[in-house]
Amino acid sequence: MQWALAGLALSGSTWAQTNTVLPADAVPEKNAAPAVTKVGAASNTNAEQPARAAQPAAQKVTVSGAAEDAARDFAAAKVIIGRAQIRDSGLQNVNELLKREPAITVGKDGRLGLLGLPGYTQILIDGLPPAGRDINNIDLSEVERIEIIKSSTAETGPFSIAGTINVVLRKHMRQQRQTVSAQTGLNGSSAEFSGAWNLSQSDPESPFSTNLHLSSSQKDKRSNSVEQQTLNAGGLVLPQYQAQRYRWERYQTVAMAFELVRRLEHGSLSLKPGAGGLRNQTETQASRQWQSGGSLLTHSRSRWEMSSIQLPLNWQYEDEDWGESELNLRRSLMRSSDNSQRNDISAGTSGNAISGLREDSSEELSNSWLIAFTQRKTFSGGHRVRAGLQLEQDFKTPEKSYRYNGLADSSLAALGMQYSQWEQKRRVFIQDDWRADPLLAVNAGVSVAEQRSEGQEVSGNTSVSFRVVSPSLHIAKKLAGNPKQQFRLSLARSLKEVETDTLLMHPSVNSLAPCVPGAACGANTIDTPDSTGNPNLRPEKALALNLSYEHPLQGDSKLTLEAYTRQIQGKTGTELVQMPVAWATVPRWVQRPANLGDADVTGVNLEWRLSAKDWLQDAPKLDVRGSAGWARSELKDWPGPDNRVDGSLPWRAKLGMTYQLAAAPVKLDMNASWQPGDWLRNNLNRRTYSSHQTTLDASAAWTINPRAKLVLNMSGLLRQDSNRISRYETSAGTLDTRTVTDGNMRVSLRGEFSL
Repeated sequence: MQWALAGLALSGSTWAQTNTVLPADAVPEKNAAPAVTKVGAASNTNAEQPARAAQPAAQKVTVSGAAEDAARDFAAAKVIIGRAQIRDSGLQNVNELLKREPAITVGKDGRLGLLGLPGYTQILIDGLPPAGRDINNIDLSEVERIEIIKSSTAETGPFSIAGTINVVLRKHMRQQRQTVSAQTGLNGSSAEFSGAWNLSQSDPESPFSTNLHLSSSQKDKRSNSVEQQTLNAGGLVLPQYQAQRYRWERYQTVAMAFELVRRLEHGSLSLKPGAGGLRNQTETQASRQWQSGGSLLTHSRSRWEMSSIQLPLNWQYEDEDWGESELNLRRSLMRSSDNSQRNDISAGTSGNAISGLREDSSEELSNSWLIAFTQRKTFSGGHRVRAGLQLEQDFKTPEKSYRYNGLADSSLAALGMQYSQWEQKRRVFIQDDWRADPLLAVNAGVSVAEQRSEGQEVSGNTSVSFRVVSPSLHIAKKLAGNPKQQFRLSLARSLKEVETDTLLMHPSVNSLAPCVPGAACGANTIDTPDSTGNPNLRPEKALALNLSYEHPLQGDSKLTLEAYTRQIQGKTGTELVQMPVAWATVPRWVQRPANLGDADVTGVNLEWRLSAKDWLQDAPKLDVRGSAGWARSELKDWPGPDNRVDGSLPWRAKLGMTYQLAAAPVKLDMNASWQPGDWLRNNLNRRTYSSHQTTLDASAAWTINPRAKLVLNMSGLLRQDSNRISRYETSAGTLDTRTVTDGNMRVSLRGEFSL
């Protein structure tokens, strides 16, 4: 413990990680699922697998009390959404499921996160960085469980200032099983479809087993919005323009994974090649009428496609003397393309119309590999030590082209057509989960991470590298009179890494202030800035403190109160500046990422899980869950008002209820959330307002028989419109752009069948 405490005092490039305390001899609470076991010669991680002949020499308990009803492993600061809860939800993908979890916050932009900080939440798949996969669209038939940790840990890495969401995919099952699911529905007036098929096969006499997963989906979405801009100059409100926009979007996915597992004498070897594809098509029609008499009509189409291939290999070995070893090797190839067409018809005050067709295209090939090794060993005195290393490398070669009316657009030549990106990450960690006694658990860990990024483009080369040492300390204490009454303290230093894309200058010209073909770009306005990267961007550092108290009520009902603070150095955001640029003859307004200074975030969360039967035996099967949070944040080096951290709202609340009908095998579910309207200072020249947001979702699941289920889901029942204001402070006055976007209701019917 002394080295961990000393590490927390390091400054400069020394940061820490929050580690989960994982008692080796924790006792499952009431209604907890059986202990999760590590894969051995005859063991299986799948909770739905029928019991098999035990082999005590090769089977060791590593996680206790991983309850299927998402009970909290308090010592590890972990919430587990187990397979039973996933199966009973009847939902389609990870995004839909996480939105219901009290610990998860959903930003107004739809991003998922922890502690109201979606931009600071790490997302992992099987404990490793995703490669070519969007967890939001992973079909739930692929998922074994989801782990939620409200801090960084040595094992998961330092890149989680707010915490980590780890999606654990289903492992090989030693059983014969085949499942099919299909879903159809409407999002507003647009149709959507999805389906998944899973097949597991094994022979008791054979050391081999196989799993096959196929899934596909298609979602359409339509939206309408109106926009109005005014200039407030000396108390006069002067209209500038009015605009209308219609947008149609289609999102399609397909995924395939085949797993071949070979049982070994003391472990297993698994090869799981997979392939996937995404396609996103959009079509937009917009019109804009200026008060001066000019107008602009646009019709744009875009098509973004991505395909990926993964070749992961997993080896697990268990030895009585050496402990448990796990090796992951992964090679990934990803190709993406983006093609867009935009037809503009502009008319001046004289009525003369000018038409132009702009075509932009890009291709990108990403080649990456990963090696991760972990060793676990239990020692006397209640110590369970984990250590490991991880190497990751990614190389990208994007290429772009610009055309105007069928010819190469020479006015954008200064942007560059080709560039490359290279990134390498290295990390080692060690942590000790120490169960000092049945009521006290201590966890100490340290992670050392290095990152190096390089980019080559027409404007020059960029190179960024850093090394971080991230210790952490967690203490969990149960009270002697009531072991369910618990306190936990977590102290850590962590960081938010710099994405390689943000380091490249590679500018993008605003479509509302385009360049004139055959010449360099002219001037733009503050509300039509170009965008570019920043090679001087640096990682954010953070000191994190969490203090929580879990109070048991009746039965399994409980309340959890958690206070937290994050002290952030080098907070990243955007700056809006007017500057000379290579692609224009005059200075243009440019928006780019930048380190804005220091920031503080302090908040309190209250979560509850209540069951009516815990108070009255004859009560209906009604469970109530929810959360309420209050937070205060400040960007210290920026003037007020509204100099808050993006995503950190003054308050937020969620409420969910599940009711099991007594007269029929039908389960009803309702979820609601509330977020206030708020202003946010984006940079020195701009503030934005987003309206309050109230959501209401409901579902009904009918279990026809043990092999068939139907689920009706309804979301966005309130069909609430969103209102947004962008306010710019200019020398001429205050420029306000107000946008109102229609809300939609989504209804879907899903069937799940075991064949």
